[in-house]
Amino acid sequence: MNTLSSLDGPDPVDLHVGARLRALRSSRRMSQTSLANAVGVSFQQIQKYERATNRISASMLYGIARYLAVPLAAFFEGLPDTALGDPQYQEAEVERLAADGAIG
Repeated sequence: MNTLSSLDGPDPVDLHVGARLRALRSSRRMSQTSLANAVGVSFQQIQKYERATNRISASMLYGIARYLAVPLAAFFEGLPDTALGDPQYQEAEVERLAADGAIG
């Protein structure tokens, strides 16, 4: 089990990064397939990144950021510093992301 999270399932930080990836990709009206082709993975892999089923490696996140023309920090915007140590925040973030359809 992840030591940063008391919940089963994806870490809230990974959920946040995945949701930001989807939002940034969608805001550019880009399909998962287009992004996948640009960074050399399958569209299913992009789906897994967006749902936080699979974590995004640092090198892949860097490549995605370059392709989307955003700073790396864009994936972490809105993530409070307390996210790493506050189980109540983590649970609330998971519920928020589930309600937004970022996970499910």
